[in-house]
Amino acid sequence: MNTSDLLEQAAGGERLTPEQGLHLYNEADPSALMEIAHELRLRRTEPGRVTYLVDRNINYTNACTTDCQFCSFYRVPGHPEVYVISRRELGEKIEELLAWGGTRILMQGGHNPDLRIEWYEDILRWLKTTYPEIELDCFSPSEMENIALLEGMSMEAVLERLNQAGLDGLPGGGAEILDDAVRARISPKKTKTAEWLHAMRIAQRLGMVTSATMVIGFDETLEQRVASLTRLRELQDESLAAHGNGFTAFIMWTAQLSETNSMGRSRHRAKYGADYDEYLHTNAFARIYLDNFTNFQASWPTQGLETAQKALHAGANDFGSTMLEENVVSQAAAFTEREPAMTVYRLHEQIRQAGFKPAQRDSRYNIVRDFDRVMSKEELAPVPIPTRLNRLNDDPHMSPEYDFSDGLRGKDASIFREGYAANVYQAGETLESVPNIAIKPELYKQVEEAALELDSSVDEFLTEAARRFLWEIARKKIAEESKIYRQQHADLKIRYAGEYIAMHKGKVVDHDVDKDALWQRIRQRFGQTPVMITLVGEEPERTFVRRGFRFEEPLQ
Repeated sequence: MNTSDLLEQAAGGERLTPEQGLHLYNEADPSALMEIAHELRLRRTEPGRVTYLVDRNINYTNACTTDCQFCSFYRVPGHPEVYVISRRELGEKIEELLAWGGTRILMQGGHNPDLRIEWYEDILRWLKTTYPEIELDCFSPSEMENIALLEGMSMEAVLERLNQAGLDGLPGGGAEILDDAVRARISPKKTKTAEWLHAMRIAQRLGMVTSATMVIGFDETLEQRVASLTRLRELQDESLAAHGNGFTAFIMWTAQLSETNSMGRSRHRAKYGADYDEYLHTNAFARIYLDNFTNFQASWPTQGLETAQKALHAGANDFGSTMLEENVVSQAAAFTEREPAMTVYRLHEQIRQAGFKPAQRDSRYNIVRDFDRVMSKEELAPVPIPTRLNRLNDDPHMSPEYDFSDGLRGKDASIFREGYAANVYQAGETLESVPNIAIKPELYKQVEEAALELDSSVDEFLTEAARRFLWEIARKKIAEESKIYRQQHADLKIRYAGEYIAMHKGKVVDHDVDKDALWQRIRQRFGQTPVMITLVGEEPERTFVRRGFRFEEPLQ
């Protein structure tokens, strides 16, 4: 192949085959690719404008069973630092976003085995009711697959239910490199290429907003990068032809490595990562190769402001978002660790320094507002809004800030229900009468029985003060009994000493020379509990965490 001919073909906007693309990516001068990419960007988007989004990345839980080597954010279920966001905290974050003129949240989290599909539906409905002006671009294909596995449903059924509950868009997180050989090395438990593409295909058919992403620096080959881009291009062709709704944008960044993740601590660390020049080179090639994509986003959170500005002259037409909050890449020492958020004024400043006019957009790249003149800090400052969180106390069921049953399953849920009912009886004699306090329907019968025993009506029995009192007792009961329960069931190890020995709480419970046979018996015996199994005495030590009501595949 002739590199000069391919450069001319690329400059003319002609489609490159994968073989031609690989040759150009590998052989052409990166500066020539960046120049062509910039010309294509000027032709395909408004030349003097760079768009941005006012949004917030909210991570609703850090519990995850997937153990990606490059992730510093997750905690295994049962870890003391595991959290699930409350509605009050979520609402406070959104109200701060609205003060800045924000239009979207990007809400993602780990693969939390304790959150079922009803939890996701409830939170989406509450968000749509409370903040209808906010676009809900939430979760990711891998989170959809996790929910589908937990529920025994198809991803199509999961996405349809969440879309009906208020989900507007499915962000492109978790793509990394769409090549299963790479994925098997860096995130073997995570969604495979076909499933990631399948989730996006469904979301696009449902009319949802979707984005395409790629992360380089996992010791992948250039062939694997081109193959990943080819798969995105093919799905874009398919979806645009079928229903006119494809990916809104392409976003790329480099793997963020540090001592906080296993890849960053690896003795092979030198093989991983990519520098800023490689980022600009690859971003420019992507603009040329993905000829059916309109918008390309510069990633200031991972590459820093200077490189992001250069990307605006190498194919990118969008500066991303203000990102009032970011918790994932910042924990791997990304730029956001040093500058975790971008004010609108500072974002305008960066865009104008690069030689462009800023314009605020929404998730579908519709222009919200053009800024023809330079705005002052005061003009772009946040304007606080009246809180809408008082509605939490008017919830037709138990107020969410006291509703600890959301997300609790199995033994924890049982402890909660038993503790609540018991404490209704214990506290009943101290309650004062305030009418019309509603409670969760599934608990109504228990409360009614307790009220009758105390010769009282339900409305008299449950006052606001009493409700808070009962929930605080129930919270303590959950914390105390769940801690004991997890301690009893989370210390299961399989050691090797001539044969494989299963130990529970320091005592031998089973042994076998056949590791797989022992593993199967242990799964049957402990598979219904929140158990973590650690195999020790082999190199390297491996840990397997319950995912829903099953473990991962037997040890190899």
